[in-house]
Amino acid sequence: MTYFKNNPSFKLLYTDTDSVFIDGELDPEMVGTGLGQFKLVNTYTNFAAIAPKVYGGITVDGREVVKVKGLKAKISFEDLESLLTKNSSLEVNQEKWFRYIDKSKITVKDQFYTWPLKIINEN
Repeated sequence: MTYFKNNPSFKLLYTDTDSVFIDGELDPEMVGTGLGQFKLVNTYTNFAAIAPKVYGGITVDGREVVKVKGLKAKISFEDLESLLTKNSSLEVNQEKWFRYIDKSKITVKDQFYTWPLKIINEN
């Protein structure tokens, strides 16, 4: 990823262990199925990265893609993008299953995710 972090040819928007989001096109030799090549998954017209593993955008064909690690509930790109505004917040509720193998028990609880990130379990 050093190539992308230190390359003045484009602006790096977001990177992870196996992905990169830049404001331009990759050299065609870097895209393919060969060892060390990238797979082009999406091209975005609008993109926002809020935190590690929290990002989303609108693709060139108009689809919304939003990825939030640990969140099964769906949020819109508009909701995600609103977090770029200073002092904004977002709260999302989802059911979370807790397994207690030693007690042979499964408990389902409501869990609230809020951004800036806080996870609140309700009993």
